[in-house]
Amino acid sequence: MEKVALVTGVSGGIGKAIAERLLKDGFYVYGQFRSNEADLIKWKDQVNNGENIYFIKANLMEEEDIKKLTHNLPPLTAFVHCAGQSLYGFLEDYTVEEINNLWQVHVVAPALIMKNLSSNFRTKKNSSIIIVSSIWGDVGAALESIYASVKAAQITFVKSMAKEWASSGVRINSVLPGLIHTKMNETFSEEELEEIISDIPLGRMGVADDVAGVVSFLISSSSAYITGQQLKINGGWEG
Repeated sequence: MEKVALVTGVSGGIGKAIAERLLKDGFYVYGQFRSNEADLIKWKDQVNNGENIYFIKANLMEEEDIKKLTHNLPPLTAFVHCAGQSLYGFLEDYTVEEINNLWQVHVVAPALIMKNLSSNFRTKKNSSIIIVSSIWGDVGAALESIYASVKAAQITFVKSMAKEWASSGVRINSVLPGLIHTKMNETFSEEELEEIISDIPLGRMGVADDVAGVVSFLISSSSAYITGQQLKINGGWEG
């Protein structure tokens, strides 16, 4: 049976790493993106000889785009929700639109994708769903109150859906990256990064491949008795 995965946010650093790892694991990968198509095409030519990976342009802020995304997919064995965006600042400075956008992409979008694909997953044994959350969803974060809140909502959603779909043989887990070397963390100054790294027991920032390796494990048969869990990828750092 062919292994097929949908990965959202494939234009980001972690999304690309996950897609690349799943290709190495023998998956056909469908990667959702909203922008940076030219960069993705260049990257595709460098990965797996450009084979077995397909891009789908869809705006996860739009329900109709989500419908089109899920309607055109082949039967899936895995879904990884990696799409997301951060929001820094004091709560009183956030706009309603910014708050709604974070809720939409982090919580509503994966819920709608899973809702639309429910018959796909619940009729197929041994399928797996991974939500890429964040350490901040576990411990909270000043100046990222809304981001931390939607990430916490992802964690609770995973715990709930893992119980709801367990009898159908669908395993659902989340991963909680800590400080990972991606564009999202380029807003930190060198001094700020050094201060954070000094608190990380393993003494370094994580890289996207650190996350991809854990996702690969959670999708594989090696984790067949793991569901509803949150695996921290943080080098021992609790934030």
